[in-house]
Amino acid sequence: MMDYCFIAGRALLLTLAALSVSTAHAAQALKTYNVDPDQISVSGLSSGGYMAVQMHVAFSASVMGAGVLAAGPYFCAEGNVLYATTRCLNSGVSLLPPGEYFQDLTEELSDAGRIDSTAGMAGDRVWLFTGGADDVVATPVVDRLRAFYESFVDAGNIVYLRNQIPDAQHAMITDDYGKPCGFEGGAYINDCDFDAAGALLKHIYGELKPPVEAPPAHLKTFDQSPFSGTDSLGAEGFVYVPSDCESGDAGCRLHVAFHGCRQNRNVIGDEYARHAGYNEWAEANDVVVLYPQTESTAVNQCWDWWGYTDGGVEWNYATRSGLQMAAVRAMIGRVAGEPRSGYCGADSIAAHVAAGRAYSQVYWWLWDFYYASGSNDYLGWLESARVTLKQVKPGAFEVASACP
Repeated sequence: MMDYCFIAGRALLLTLAALSVSTAHAAQALKTYNVDPDQISVSGLSSGGYMAVQMHVAFSASVMGAGVLAAGPYFCAEGNVLYATTRCLNSGVSLLPPGEYFQDLTEELSDAGRIDSTAGMAGDRVWLFTGGADDVVATPVVDRLRAFYESFVDAGNIVYLRNQIPDAQHAMITDDYGKPCGFEGGAYINDCDFDAAGALLKHIYGELKPPVEAPPAHLKTFDQSPFSGTDSLGAEGFVYVPSDCESGDAGCRLHVAFHGCRQNRNVIGDEYARHAGYNEWAEANDVVVLYPQTESTAVNQCWDWWGYTDGGVEWNYATRSGLQMAAVRAMIGRVAGEPRSGYCGADSIAAHVAAGRAYSQVYWWLWDFYYASGSNDYLGWLESARVTLKQVKPGAFEVASACP
């Protein structure tokens, strides 16, 4: 009997200890910091690069710069996985449509109110990179991204490092961490004696102080569930908060860094968030760095740049109402201290579209039909008609009979 009680008691203590450890390391709610709303930027590698482009283009009114490694133009895949795995990577590049095809698509989406005005990109800062040995995303694909941006961004604001590191493979390029420069695989972080994170941050933000040590405890996990309307986002994300941003003593910037495929926390833990090279610059220059994370169920743990989250709504994934897009934008809003109260109001369909609460789709090349963003509730075809919409979660609105 005594042995049983001892074993049972020991098991209880171990259980309580495990619960204590679990609670101690539980992800916290994402906090608000003293962020300058005019100093919000994005970057990413591979699928994260495509996601960074989507965020920059769709939310150009609030995103002032982008750094992109190994990715192509906005809407390259056009919601088609075959296009994504051929012309937008390293095979079938010759199938990329000629001329300003992607620019024209972007203007159409802007005119339909599904993304911000393209004029919002004019004064932004853009940094692009392709490695000389990258055999996942071919250089001509990144060339098309440069051509895309040249149609919307002042030429002097674009920097393109094209094959300037001949042996650089498909990876996040660092000065002193990771696999050899020409290695493909692992955590996709390679030591090429070049600090890509620092280079893109300096181009986006201008002159910066030299990097300093980033205290490990300043990289925190946060609960992504309040922002997610899709199971393709992980339960937790990472955020790096510099000392002066945590204390509120400084006005801070915000940078969103998107991991690539097979780089999320389910696969490599916090390796990308800790070693991609951003945090040391962030600590020295008061930049909060947000590292949103996909879920293990996401295709190859990639960000959605070809429509796998669309659920039958054509081309939604790359617009303001895309599930991942709206979720990350809501995270940005939380960090930057934007009001959390949900919208509810009656207005014309045209006004809802202009504000991103609704969008249009063209059928048979003739008719525009309108839908509520996020819920896809049908609103009708007459843009002057008045409709009451209520926000039900970040980026999602439903038709309501009245507002409280």
